Amino acid sequence: LDEIGDISSAIQLKLLQVIEEKTFLSVGGTRPITVDVRILTATNRVLEEAIADGSFREDLFYRLNVFPIAIPPLRDRADDIAPLVERFLKAKGLNPDKLSGETMKALVQHPLPGNVRELENILERALILAGDGQVTPELVQMPVLGQAANGGLGLEIPDEGLVLEELEKDLIRKALLKAGGNKSKAATLLGLTRRTLYSRMERYGIAP
Repeated sequence: LDEIGDISSAIQLKLLQVIEEKTFLSVGGTRPITVDVRILTATNRVLEEAIADGSFREDLFYRLNVFPIAIPPLRDRADDIAPLVERFLKAKGLNPDKLSGETMKALVQHPLPGNVRELENILERALILAGDGQVTPELVQMPVLGQAANGGLGLEIPDEGLVLEELEKDLIRKALLKAGGNKSKAATLLGLTRRTLYSRMERYGIAP
């Protein structure tokens, strides 16, 4: 279960009941189903702080926190970046020499606050932009809002101002158009996760 720290209070209670009773009801079901499972969870939140502010149940925390494994952020284990990049490229059927040595150095020096997911998004976007060519250092630099992916032209804010939500909607539509409607590619072009893109499309009423 990923991002366990972000589930609602109602789901926390249901999960606690399943762990304690080892039974659950399927949707529309009337007979309890017994399960014997091992639950692995992950979160980027400090759950002790979430317990203190009341957003996470203490009893569920102690049920889940049987064998904790703390994984340092990727910026603190730079030696892992090259193997992760090679693994990602191999999954795409590509050789490590798709990236230049300078590009790998740029990735190692990147702060990567989004950890492995951000690294994958950066590489996915860079591969789209590189096409059949080699991935160069400038292609692994994530775009700043208003900065063009191909040339770095800055966004000028007009004197009358602008509506940030309208700008974001426009960028999402343009990314979807550039990606041929492929939402995974569009999310990568925007530096977002696919889940975040779906959420913003729903918020702005952008049709799939």
